[in-house]
Amino acid sequence: MKHLLSDPLSKALALGLLLLGEALAQAPIKPALRVQAVPAGIRSEATCPEGTRRVIWESTDRLDGGSWILLGVDSISGPTVSRVLTGAETQRFLRVRALETPGFNGRVDRIVRVVREQWREAELLEASSIPDTFVETYPEDATLTVVLSVEGGMAVVTETDWTQPISPEFRPQPWMGSARLPWPVALDELEAEGVYRAAGHGPQFRAVTLRQPVYPGMTEPYFIFRTPEGSFIFVGTITRKVKTE
Repeated sequence: MKHLLSDPLSKALALGLLLLGEALAQAPIKPALRVQAVPAGIRSEATCPEGTRRVIWESTDRLDGGSWILLGVDSISGPTVSRVLTGAETQRFLRVRALETPGFNGRVDRIVRVVREQWREAELLEASSIPDTFVETYPEDATLTVVLSVEGGMAVVTETDWTQPISPEFRPQPWMGSARLPWPVALDELEAEGVYRAAGHGPQFRAVTLRQPVYPGMTEPYFIFRTPEGSFIFVGTITRKVKTE
């Protein structure tokens, strides 16, 4: 395959590609990676074991103490998922983590799908979670509450265990103060955590909510983090811009 290797690809291979697996409270699962040069850069395709729910892509410029930068998070429904690396990303070490846990977005997606089986017109209004203590990344065992607009009122799901069946509760009253959200949103909660920290906040937070307040200047869905000091930081899911309350 030497004739397929461009200079950036050769450099990436020379630096090394790390394939690491991680699963919550389970034995690590290891994805296999296939790398190919494409006009836009380097295409990396991860083939993941059965049971993988999401793949996390990270990179670093050094292995001896360098920090890992989150490139993206992909939900996965089939055996493979791919990402094209461009520019400086092709000069760095790549780490791919295959997780058997769904994460915040995956949990919300599961709930939305189940609710829409009963109310086809259901639209997401809000998803919120308050961990038991201050955390640096969203814990899979945190209680998650999701509210959807349905005909005649709203459907509310409070999930404490994402492995258990979902039982929506119908409430015959409207949910005020939140705009209807497109689903899925353009940003994963784990990516929003990275934006939150890059803006100089955290690293800890006490709660995270996905919503778009009906308020002047709130123009997109936001991941809203509550800081240890009690203030709220808004991360735009489209623009990735950060607002403070």
